[in-house]
Amino acid sequence: MNDILSFIPQGFIGALASGMLVNFKIASLTLLFSLLIGGSLVGFSLAGGFVGKSIGFFIALIRAMPTFLVMISLLYLLPRQIVIAGSTWPLSNVSIVVLSLLPYAVAYVFDHFLESVRQWRLGQIITALQLLPNLMRMYFVLIMSSASGAAIGVTEGVATLVRYAMRIEAIDQRLMLFAVGIICFGIIMQSGFVVVNLVRAALISRFSKQPQS
Repeated sequence: MNDILSFIPQGFIGALASGMLVNFKIASLTLLFSLLIGGSLVGFSLAGGFVGKSIGFFIALIRAMPTFLVMISLLYLLPRQIVIAGSTWPLSNVSIVVLSLLPYAVAYVFDHFLESVRQWRLGQIITALQLLPNLMRMYFVLIMSSASGAAIGVTEGVATLVRYAMRIEAIDQRLMLFAVGIICFGIIMQSGFVVVNLVRAALISRFSKQPQS
């Protein structure tokens, strides 16, 4: 077994795990802020009128924003330190990645949250509760999307994988190392989608016997 895995550089597994934790951190922060912002926008949107239409236009606008372009723009346009109420807050590259993922995440939360409210009002409880597995699916998509941070120097999983792979001269061993990284990310993603499907099945089983109006 040691001979088979001899192509894996020393310290790679630990470094990859640390890098993947950064992916989880970015996804978690993005999910948290998107829930706060998207949920608040849904509340204002339900009021209808000019406010509702304005929010709908805003969501349509940010939905079309390319994540990578937003990230690069923020990297060069935003100051590295932000002063709020006399306090100085450093803006790290991780923060920039979170901000770049927010337009997609806020639009996703808004769309699904608003539809969930509509279905709940119609008495379609099962359909309304699909919001939970949908948010879980978005979280795992955000984990993978956070890999874009490698382009601006964020030491997440993909950046770690590339850094170690470039140290290997043999192409076949380099490809095998990439395969290890792909498998690690694949296990996380597939495990996440399994959990999503289990949650969906549990919700359907729990509420399917209740009368739907």
